[in-house]
Amino acid sequence: MKTILSFLAAALFTGMAYGNIIIYEGFDYTASGNLADQAGGTGFGSNTWGSNNEWTITNTSLSYGSLVTTGNATVATRTSSNIEIFRDFSTTVGGDTTSIWMSFLVSGLGDTFNGLSTFNGSTEGTFAGALGGTVGGRLISGSSPTHPVSGGTQTIADTLTFSAATTYMIVMHFDMTSGAVHSAWVNPDLNSLGTGSAPTVANGGVFESTSSNTLDYAFDRIRLGLFNGSSTVTFDEIRIGESWIDVSPVPEPSSYALMLGIFGGALAACRRRRRRA
Repeated sequence: MKTILSFLAAALFTGMAYGNIIIYEGFDYTASGNLADQAGGTGFGSNTWGSNNEWTITNTSLSYGSLVTTGNATVATRTSSNIEIFRDFSTTVGGDTTSIWMSFLVSGLGDTFNGLSTFNGSTEGTFAGALGGTVGGRLISGSSPTHPVSGGTQTIADTLTFSAATTYMIVMHFDMTSGAVHSAWVNPDLNSLGTGSAPTVANGGVFESTSSNTLDYAFDRIRLGLFNGSSTVTFDEIRIGESWIDVSPVPEPSSYALMLGIFGGALAACRRRRRRA
């Protein structure tokens, strides 16, 4: 059985369409270990996660439709003190004339502030996750390139009431190819994963875009954080890329055919061995 599963996994990942990924973290580390000082993923160079030992690796990987997932996930529990952990990129992402997409999965959000932030150096520019009872994105006000908006912080796509039992896919797009338009989706339509130039929404998903007081924005690190109240939150499948398909990869049709072929061959081999025995 383990041999069959290994063949299937190899077949699946041979045919994945990942696109032009800039940053990827799937938390494919040893279960029950600490996230602190881990160095896997893509786009981080030699930079590791920070030294906060309150973040652990769980084998309960999150999923969202047919989105490609790998390995485990990371989880932390807040009881009284804020919990946060950072990781730096190997290079700055975004800025004038760029189009940057980001997605991640999160589960267990409480009715306070728990989520993923992007930073330019020590300056927080965006936050996405639980916003005190709803789920959505927050664009923090300041000046370019360390902030995505001016004239006051804006929240976008924040009308969906959180549910602790739900896995959310949160997507943000910083389109700075001509001016600046910033957008967010919460739970995009499953049928739009891996297709088209932008996700669609259906069945309770939320989308919102803003071009009001928007700025060119660049960032070079991310933070996972749990703030206010008591909660246990799981994060998984952090992706940053240059298109929607980059951050919403799904198995290619050829992968399914290859898996079925290998699975059929493995079953036939097992039957032959039983007959000879």
